[in-house]
Amino acid sequence: MCFINFGKIFIFLFNELIFTASMIENELNKTISTNKVMSHNIIEATLNLEEKEVSNRTLQFGSIGMLVGILIAIINLVRGINISAILIFLFVIVLGIILLLAKKKITKHIIPAIIITTDFFLVLICFAEGLDTNGYLFILPVMFAITFLLGHTKEKKVVVISYLFITTISFCICVFLSDKKSNWQNIPLDITLQMGKSNSFFVVALCTCFAYLGIYHERKYIAVINNEKNTIGLQKEKLRQQNVNLKEIAFMSAHNLRAPLTNILALVNLIDINQLENEDDKVIITHIQTSAQKLDEVIHGIVAKTYTNISN
Repeated sequence: MCFINFGKIFIFLFNELIFTASMIENELNKTISTNKVMSHNIIEATLNLEEKEVSNRTLQFGSIGMLVGILIAIINLVRGINISAILIFLFVIVLGIILLLAKKKITKHIIPAIIITTDFFLVLICFAEGLDTNGYLFILPVMFAITFLLGHTKEKKVVVISYLFITTISFCICVFLSDKKSNWQNIPLDITLQMGKSNSFFVVALCTCFAYLGIYHERKYIAVINNEKNTIGLQKEKLRQQNVNLKEIAFMSAHNLRAPLTNILALVNLIDINQLENEDDKVIITHIQTSAQKLDEVIHGIVAKTYTNISN
């Protein structure tokens, strides 16, 4: 009778240990889930920051280009250069639509659309005006804009080179295939000289403006990145502390729980069930072995999951 009562108490203690181990496993799962969420948030915050910065630069550079385009188109209308004015107005309209899509967060393929559209219209305008008007020089600010819009990161190096190559091809088409005088419209010599001077002025103004904006945004981006690094540093410290907690859980599971459990399993295995005469004793010993094995599996799972998460 004493052995039966002892066995029942033993089974009760085992059940309590299993419940405790299950609670530890639940806390472990919560910690692992928190680690994953924090890691995901760190990566997502960095990507969102970069995407937002590129979007802001695109809108500002594009808006300045539109304003300059409208101003040049109006000047050409006053001079009577109607074909050039119409082409520039069409360019401004298309560019405005692209920027409107960018403002509505439809950012996929926005930058290649801007670059290809700009190169295409600049080539058309160069053929419509002739080389002597220096319209082909507007491709230079486009090259400035490409490097400042996309940055100098290794991930975007191939993309930047590709866009620069496309723009260089457009420049070569203008220089080598366009005539000095326009075959599309009659532009008097004095107007040609005026257009050459005004276009050169606007090119220099755009390059200066784009350079200033590029440096301004670069400094602003670095400041924001440093701030984000501090925030990320705090989050990484939380992750490090959680990993320390996970190691403590693993140590407690591997030693504080498993060591006594191993002794209990060894003692239980010393008992020969076949030599027990009382059926209740056999049932109790069987329950003890089953509970001990179940607890051992739970502890194994906790330890394995903990070290897997730490290594990841």
